[in-house]
Amino acid sequence: MNKPVDSRDFLLMEYESLRAEIAFAKRNMFQLIIGGAAIIPAAQSVATSYEIGSITLALPMILLVLVLMFISENRSMMRAGQYILENIEPRFQKRGGWEAWLNTSNGISKTRSVDRILIFAFSVLSSFYFIVSVVLAWRYASKEFGSGGKYLVAFVYLIVGLVLAGILYSQAQTDTEFSVPPETEQD
Repeated sequence: MNKPVDSRDFLLMEYESLRAEIAFAKRNMFQLIIGGAAIIPAAQSVATSYEIGSITLALPMILLVLVLMFISENRSMMRAGQYILENIEPRFQKRGGWEAWLNTSNGISKTRSVDRILIFAFSVLSSFYFIVSVVLAWRYASKEFGSGGKYLVAFVYLIVGLVLAGILYSQAQTDTEFSVPPETEQD
């Protein structure tokens, strides 16, 4: 039979599991940035070289999917950090640990500046690629479908662009939202 795990060991295992989840999410975020930076231009190159207009028309939607995947990883990482901050650190450290420290200022700037830079870089890159892919889709639709097609593409991707901007603005997190931790007794 398995011996029951005491609460301290359980918290340590939970902490290690969450830290691994955070590392995995961070790695996935970087891979999405690098992959997106390579895939979008490569897909457009293939579309242009082989005259595959459907790829050109789909690129803004592919970019939207990449943004949603990035936000999902970002939220997963921050959710795990928030759980550590609110439920694990207070049981071991009255002043908090790594997650609490990340949410403090250290004089000149907040300690989460790397997270803000990552979100900013991803936002700039995805916005640039989105604008370029919409212009290419608009030009393709204009050539293939006439003025009706180009205005339809412009309208659809204007809506998609607004959704994309709204998602990035409202969902990307750079801080674990701190709420008062529940009262816990030291083990």
